[in-house]
Amino acid sequence: MKQLEILVNIFTIDEEEVKVLLIKKQTDPHRGYWMIPKTNASNEQTVDETAAEVLEKLTVKDTKLYQYQTISDLERVPGLNILSLSYVGFIDVVRVKISDDESPFEKEWFSVNKLPKMAYNHQHIVLNNLEFLKEKLKKASVLNLFFPSDFSLPELQRVYERLYNIEIDRRNFRKKFINHDLIEETSLKNEDTRGRPSKLYMFKENYEDIYLF
Repeated sequence: MKQLEILVNIFTIDEEEVKVLLIKKQTDPHRGYWMIPKTNASNEQTVDETAAEVLEKLTVKDTKLYQYQTISDLERVPGLNILSLSYVGFIDVVRVKISDDESPFEKEWFSVNKLPKMAYNHQHIVLNNLEFLKEKLKKASVLNLFFPSDFSLPELQRVYERLYNIEIDRRNFRKKFINHDLIEETSLKNEDTRGRPSKLYMFKENYEDIYLF
């Protein structure tokens, strides 16, 4: 009989790196390996409600979830016929750091470029979900989920350059945000990695959502 499990893959951006939230597996097989937070579907809840419950146990609150892909590979969990429904969510790093740590899971944020040993085919799923993130992050509204306030334009530019492995013209990048009236100054400054003070911005309360790339 086929089982249905819910995978909840959460990403953030910290120190200009995309990171993913993983939990440590406490049972065999793959004890001590890391995996995407998951649970079995319930006959008494919708799949969306079940995914939200996983978030609550992780104490990662107010996170928008997207239902992304269904995984039906018969060989991914030996001896079991499991259908997996994968959700992807995005959270800003400030809320990550103030999140209560009362989760029953041993959890940790890992750079997507330095993933640990992972159970089953979860590394493959994370990398697939990362492609989904890269597509969504082309829109201003999704970038706003990661950076609700106090960001510099050089910081955003470096995130995009690393994530997409591209070079971006600084003036055109800035012009895109300014000309479309997406952001406003916060009157604060910080020192970027080159030692130069950079103005800090936040997204305006109302803006027209656009594709940045």
